[in-house]
Amino acid sequence: LGSATERASINAALGQGLQGLNWAGQAPFPMVAALLQRCDLVLSGDTGPLHLAALLRRPTVSAYFGSSQVYETGPYGNGHLAAYQDLDCAPCDQMDGCARPICKQRVSAEGLAQACRAQLGLGPEPRGFWRSQLSPQGLQWLPSAAAVVEASHA
Repeated sequence: LGSATERASINAALGQGLQGLNWAGQAPFPMVAALLQRCDLVLSGDTGPLHLAALLRRPTVSAYFGSSQVYETGPYGNGHLAAYQDLDCAPCDQMDGCARPICKQRVSAEGLAQACRAQLGLGPEPRGFWRSQLSPQGLQWLPSAAAVVEASHA
């Protein structure tokens, strides 16, 4: 699900051995909630369908770039995975004209595919991702288990 401009990116992720349907640019809005409810997993950017999927308690994997920060606009709920680089230059408004788009370069189709497999219980979490956790203090975004294990062995 998503806009027609996201279709190629979704196809790249599906090309990493994942099975799924790419409805980007094809699903009328009234159909979106019904489709999301049937999904085993939702892979998305910081979009309306991502937040609707979280509301419907579907597991999600999302990608956040320089103009948004996962701990401010990430999906609400427990256990969501997000690719997010906590960089000194973020947040920014230079998404198209950035001379150093590190936030985009560090997110790969392979990493997103590995995160999808992890959310489905088919493999470990990749490095560079954050996981949502609800606590009495509210929603928190913590480095994924892979990053915590790596840090503990440093």
